[in-house]
Amino acid sequence: MVQTFITRIEKIMDEHFKFSREIDLGPRNYVPIDGLTSALDHLRMQLRPEVPQAQHLQQVQMDLKTLLTTLEKLAISQRCPLPDSQPPAYKDETTYSVTSNYLYLLELHWYLEELCLYMDKLKWCKDMDVAGLCC
Repeated sequence: MVQTFITRIEKIMDEHFKFSREIDLGPRNYVPIDGLTSALDHLRMQLRPEVPQAQHLQQVQMDLKTLLTTLEKLAISQRCPLPDSQPPAYKDETTYSVTSNYLYLLELHWYLEELCLYMDKLKWCKDMDVAGLCC
C-alpha cells in the first residue's frame, strides 16, 4: 500500500509540478520513525483541512486517510496509545500554492520512503518497547 502511494506521488510530481533540478529546496527534513505511534502522529500532521480542487491532490489526501485508518487499526490491535486526532492548523498557503503543494508532496514522499525502509518499527508502539521484549 505504501509503495503504491509513493509511486502515485512520484507520478503526480512529474506530471503536475515541473521544477528545475537545479533549484535548491533545502535539506531533506528527516523525521525519525520511533514506532507506530510516531508514524501515526507524523502522518496525521500531513492531512490538510483544505485541499485544493486539483484531483491529483485530493487523491493523495484520500490515500493518506486510507493509510492512516490501516495504521490506526494496527495500533488499536497492539494497544498503542493513539496521538491526538486533530491535525494542526495551517497558514493560508494559497499565495504560493504551487510551491507549498510541491514541498508537501516531497516531504510526504520522503517520509513514506523511510516508512518502507523501517516497516519493522511498526511492530511496536515506540522503539523503547523493543528493549522490553529483548530482556
